[in-house]
Amino acid sequence: MSGRVEATKLEHSQFSDHKIVRLRMGNNIERGPGSWIFNTSLLDDSTFCNRMITIFREAEIIKPSYASKKMFWDNLMMLIQSETVQFSVKKSQEKRADSIN
Repeated sequence: MSGRVEATKLEHSQFSDHKIVRLRMGNNIERGPGSWIFNTSLLDDSTFCNRMITIFREAEIIKPSYASKKMFWDNLMMLIQSETVQFSVKKSQEKRADSIN
């Protein structure tokens, strides 16, 4: 139900020391893509772990070329997320193809 909440409002009540909560609910609320969450089961996959080790080693080499640590960290995190999503999609496609055959 929380995904249907369009607005909330707290109002004082003269009859109680509690506040009144008013909700406006909607039926057709558009939802965004949500947030990405790392699937920790990938850490059991040696291919994935080896790819991450390679990324970290390459990142260590190019780290001095960044203007700030924050910029380096942000780019590294984007790379990790991108590689993880690509790996997960590929692994999922392979698993689906195996189950069909």
